[in-house]
Amino acid sequence: MQNGKDKSVPRVGHAGHGDYSTLNGAAQEFAIKKFKPDKEGESALSSGISQSACREIALCKELHHENVVNLEEVMLDPKDRSISMIFEYAEHDLLSS
Repeated sequence: MQNGKDKSVPRVGHAGHGDYSTLNGAAQEFAIKKFKPDKEGESALSSGISQSACREIALCKELHHENVVNLEEVMLDPKDRSISMIFEYAEHDLLSS
């Protein structure tokens, strides 16, 4: 996957999924959250990105705390118009810690 800056993040495995996204691991200790395409009839901006995804991205860009994983980058895949959030890797989540 690449963004407009020609950076790429190789994926190494599937780490989980939710209602709106899937979570993959990356080779350099990152976690990748890829948003699923909007379903027809859902509220979306002209770009086709859901409002909930836009809110999550905006909030994660503002959060800077030692107890919250850091959002490193947001990437757009021009092939399928999906959006991915690149986070620092956390070994545990709230359910398994």
